[in-house]
Amino acid sequence: MEIVNKRLKGFTLVEMIVVVCLFMMMMACVLSILKPMQKVYKDTYEYTDGQAVGDIAARYIEDELRYANRLYLYDKMDLSSGETAFIEKEIEDFRNDFYFGRPDIEKINKKDPDDIYVLKISNPKDDSDMDSRGKISRWKYHDGAIVDSESKEWAVNQGIYDDEPRNGFYSFKFEMGSWSESGGIMSVSPSNFTMDMSIYRSKRDATTLGDTYMKQTIAFSLVNIANKGTILKEKVPYINTATLLRGTGEVSRYQYHDSTTLSMTEGNDVYFIYTKVPKIEDLT
Repeated sequence: MEIVNKRLKGFTLVEMIVVVCLFMMMMACVLSILKPMQKVYKDTYEYTDGQAVGDIAARYIEDELRYANRLYLYDKMDLSSGETAFIEKEIEDFRNDFYFGRPDIEKINKKDPDDIYVLKISNPKDDSDMDSRGKISRWKYHDGAIVDSESKEWAVNQGIYDDEPRNGFYSFKFEMGSWSESGGIMSVSPSNFTMDMSIYRSKRDATTLGDTYMKQTIAFSLVNIANKGTILKEKVPYINTATLLRGTGEVSRYQYHDSTTLSMTEGNDVYFIYTKVPKIEDLT
């Protein structure tokens, strides 16, 4: 029997080293192309995510205020102490304006016909409270008392501000009015109700918010107030306690106040006290 010896051929060590080197060079080229693409993807994702988060906050504010039929705005406020007392006093004044008359006028209604809402936007002066910067709270009052079951300390999902899986968080700053091209602030009116929203995004281990991430303007009309015309007055019935004669008094449906006009400490917080209807009022 003849035995045939076959010699198997394979890659030499030098050939293997050459192949590995070529492979590494190709991978380096691919990664150099992918790295900018990854950055573009990351930037696009964060921008889109930030825009979506801003839209959530903006939509909530508009949904709450757009159909208000009476609204008192308190801008540039700092109520770090005495917030509850201030709100209760303003709620009582609001109720007197529209339902019960002033202190020298006898009450006509025994109960509020409408629910009264308070919307607060927190704008801390510094980064000391980063997780709640731009927090939106809403409280509901009926007959002068708060309705806890329908009041929300975090009206917009708290996870937007401090959600762990994001490896970062968003914060907001709201300023009433919108900057015009000439550099001046536009007045806030029922027909042009505007506010600038600055959106910040920070990493979890950040100690400051850093630069503004993006900005957008929230603009809408207070439909039920603006459609009443320029007078913006509502006739409120009353009985004069001295003469016992019935009559009507006119009260402005929209009022703007700030810390200066109220002789209070200036801050950045914004409060709204309002009543609302689910649709446009019958103007006939």
